[in-house]
Amino acid sequence: MRTIAIQADGGPDGNDAVMEAALLFIVTHIPVGLKGFKFDGDLHNGTIVNHRHQREWVVSFRPTGRDAATRRRTYTSPHAVVRAIIERRHVPDVTAELLAGNNPTVREQGTGCVGLTARS
Repeated sequence: MRTIAIQADGGPDGNDAVMEAALLFIVTHIPVGLKGFKFDGDLHNGTIVNHRHQREWVVSFRPTGRDAATRRRTYTSPHAVVRAIIERRHVPDVTAELLAGNNPTVREQGTGCVGLTARS
């Protein structure tokens, strides 16, 4: 499968919401199984998203190296998965935080210029 690179113009009157909606569509439509998506790179150097169990996504920032536990996280909120992909870092899993009785901080939409490289 070929790689498709997309970059949305962000900022005021930008397309951040369109990019976030497109990513949310991808994340929520990954079938449960062994195949996932690679963002911003490849299997060894990028952001990997897998949907191995119903309503659970694993986001892994590669290379994982010795700090694999901090570079890989399971999410129950597809919205948190989208934020992690965009921000290239782990973010609070709002669904898990709410179920745990915590009061998570939810970021506003709009992060400036957002880029996406996806290869299935």
